[in-house]
Amino acid sequence: MDTKRIKLLPNRLQELRKIKGLSQTQVAQAIGVSIALYHRIENGERTIQDDYIDKLAKVLEIESEEIKSLVLADKIEHETNKY
Repeated sequence: MDTKRIKLLPNRLQELRKIKGLSQTQVAQAIGVSIALYHRIENGERTIQDDYIDKLAKVLEIESEEIKSLVLADKIEHETNKY
């Protein structure tokens, strides 16, 4: 059985970044994180820290609440999959 799950936030970040025609490097620089860290966020290996949510929302031209909602949804999914 495949236990790999799809994370909502990484998929949405990648989708929005591509719509805007931005590279991961450009987004990372705009929000003030390393390229490696942003890559891990977008690949679902790390979650975004609260300090960067507003900056990321501005770069992607979305409401910060959308990012926060996706972070929360991913956390809930992770917790419920423990059982």
